[in-house]
Amino acid sequence: MAEIDETSNETPPTRPSMPTWSEQFAFGLPAGSIRALLAMAIIGSVGALTALHPSVPISDPFRDLSFLILGGYFAHRRSAHEPEVTGPSPLFLPKGLVRAILSVAILAVIVFMLRRHESLRPRVNPALYPVFVMIGFLAGVLSRVYSDWLLRHGRRRKRVWADLRASIALVAAAMLMLLAWNDAYQFLPVLRKEGPGFPITDMGIRHSLAAIVAFYFGSRA
Repeated sequence: MAEIDETSNETPPTRPSMPTWSEQFAFGLPAGSIRALLAMAIIGSVGALTALHPSVPISDPFRDLSFLILGGYFAHRRSAHEPEVTGPSPLFLPKGLVRAILSVAILAVIVFMLRRHESLRPRVNPALYPVFVMIGFLAGVLSRVYSDWLLRHGRRRKRVWADLRASIALVAAAMLMLLAWNDAYQFLPVLRKEGPGFPITDMGIRHSLAAIVAFYFGSRA
């Protein structure tokens, strides 16, 4: 008699279902929606302020952030439509090494200044202002790498974290745009330049807000 295959009735193991886009991305919107909103709002504000008040300089953090968004957003959108590139990595280096070199270089600047007992306060060393924005972006990139690592190991962050991250970035961008428009129109009495001053007008605060928005773009890069 033929042997009966006892394993024929076994059900194959089921893979964990992948989350849908509405379960994965911030506020249940399609991927890239928050970045598109931030890019249109910030770049639109820079353009409008330049056209309406060309004599009023755009604040450094707002200007630096606009360049970062233009480069990061358009590079990301272009790569999304290009076919997968085959062949060696850039400069024949291992994948991800260039990002690692850039991250280490920025951290090395901080370590070097600490060893020389230099102040890390931008008021004392203004060259640190753009470094804040760069650190924010690179921290976002590391956050994305960690999220990808979790996904490869069968785990994923809940959407609430994406909602929280997007909410903080939107609030930071709104505050940054409010300050930029107030520079031109002076419509907020408490923030007027001739007044007693307000902590939020400090350049360090502005760069911190820009770093938060840069973090979001880095986390979605």
